[in-house]
Amino acid sequence: MSVMLQDMVVVELHEKNKADIIRAIKEKMGEIANGDLSEPLYLKNVTVLDSSCSPNDEPVYMKLNSIFCDEEGILCGDMVGDLNNFANGIMFGQSVEELQLEDLENILDNLNDESWSVILNDTGVRNKKIPSINPFLKKAISFARGA
Repeated sequence: MSVMLQDMVVVELHEKNKADIIRAIKEKMGEIANGDLSEPLYLKNVTVLDSSCSPNDEPVYMKLNSIFCDEEGILCGDMVGDLNNFANGIMFGQSVEELQLEDLENILDNLNDESWSVILNDTGVRNKKIPSINPFLKKAISFARGA
């Protein structure tokens, strides 16, 4: 097998594996949220490599706060720059399907390990409203606005 053909096979396997992981994430989200994939799931301790970085740049990591699917079924999330790279700001509704395979596996592991939460109202039913903003996110918004 030629080197170019081998490289193509490796890329195809990698993309197939990513698609399988994304499908598994969506299935787990459906189990958690009773089939409502638009319901945000709030993750605990998930840090991902910012996929918008150039390969020549220093790696930039973002904290993935929540995941959900948009109207088109694309897996999305809300991310904020970590404390060391706070200047990267906040990204709401960013597609996470382009993340590294390892990051997608980390998301799936967090879902399987029950390292997530949902917002419930007083009766214990899922609440569609946006949760009160955490202090870290308040600081990020103030920083982004130049305050």
